[in-house]
Amino acid sequence: PVAGPVPPQRTGYSLMWDPLRDRVLLFGGVHFSHRSDDCGLSQDDLWALSLGDTLHWSQLSPVGSPGPRDDHRACYDARRDRMIVSGGERQLQPMSLGCARSLQMDAWGLSLRGDSLMWMKLGPDMPRHGSVLLDSGRDRLLLWSGDSTAWAMPLSDLREWQRIPLAGTPPTPRLDSGLLFDPVGDQLLVFAGFVDFPGGAGGAFTADAYALRFSGATGTQVTADRIEATADQVTIHWTGLTPIQSVEVRRAEGDASVTTIATLRSDALGRLSFVDRGLLAAHRYRYLLASPSGSHEFGA
Repeated sequence: PVAGPVPPQRTGYSLMWDPLRDRVLLFGGVHFSHRSDDCGLSQDDLWALSLGDTLHWSQLSPVGSPGPRDDHRACYDARRDRMIVSGGERQLQPMSLGCARSLQMDAWGLSLRGDSLMWMKLGPDMPRHGSVLLDSGRDRLLLWSGDSTAWAMPLSDLREWQRIPLAGTPPTPRLDSGLLFDPVGDQLLVFAGFVDFPGGAGGAFTADAYALRFSGATGTQVTADRIEATADQVTIHWTGLTPIQSVEVRRAEGDASVTTIATLRSDALGRLSFVDRGLLAAHRYRYLLASPSGSHEFGA
């Protein structure tokens, strides 16, 4: 059973896992009164579902608001411990005046640190309407638009969206496509969606998939920022990983080849600690972190 007041029924909302507090955050969406002529009413309320031993809903009251919206996207910025909400649409008129909707072209961040939650607008409006994802390795927002153009804005410099040059054949322009950023493969995945036929002859849903692959140099500065050694063990602390990333710890003694000795996951802030025990004094050891596919390796 779920305790606490339950959010009003809705569609088009966003959900985001808050890993530091083990809860799910629900924002916005559109509420219908279940009448046949109901256009719906966009929401801007924020709810938390605790995932502890007892599931419990509670409504949160942040300062400010990104504005009511639905069919938007939310993601977690682990470096700054905040929720990012972007895009979507908003119902403008009540049903008595006919349905009218407005595209939302902005991105907002909600700081989750401390007891006071506050919304803050992130940079200028998007140059195109589309879906925004987080490229945590490069610490930037990625925008994939309905016209199949790609844009990026660094989270450390929120002044401008910059268009990303594309090579190869991009997907046919479409609406409501599925999107996923793959940090291990360093690529943006686009799949399915609704494609218009030429000449205004309607359209149809498609089931194709595309990958926008980047250079492979993710910009992630994975470092062993602290190493502690005793006579028979070593403790290594890595930072800069993708949050909740599965990696293999590999070790080599002297000039021998490396072998995998553990498979671990980074925490919600991209950190990982590993203790290797039972080592021999005066021996030289070398350590690597690697993705299970072997596409990325980070030394220590």
